[in-house]
Amino acid sequence: MFKLELEYHCPSWNILYSGVHWSKRKKQVDEIHQLVYYSALNKIKKPFDHPVVMDIEVHYKDKRRHDPDNVCIKMFVDGLVMAKVLVDDDSKHIEELLVKVKTGEKKDKIIMTII
Repeated sequence: MFKLELEYHCPSWNILYSGVHWSKRKKQVDEIHQLVYYSALNKIKKPFDHPVVMDIEVHYKDKRRHDPDNVCIKMFVDGLVMAKVLVDDDSKHIEELLVKVKTGEKKDKIIMTII
């Protein structure tokens, strides 16, 4: 099992594609990749090379409703591949992915658990 908790406000697809210039999106993607990469670096000895189940909890401080299918977790999962926690993020390596959204939490954060 592998667990990584990151203090970060998870963006939504609506925000990322609502007229935001591509360079700003790229800057945020690069920031998230680096955050995950350096947070996960050297936390496991070898990458998961077999099908795994991923559980991702996205916590928001605000009490607004957030659509689970609108949270942009791809950048975080890609960071796990970059950090060599996962061999790849395709269906051969991630068998199941569960996304939970919680609102009214103490802080914005993302908890990624690999089983």
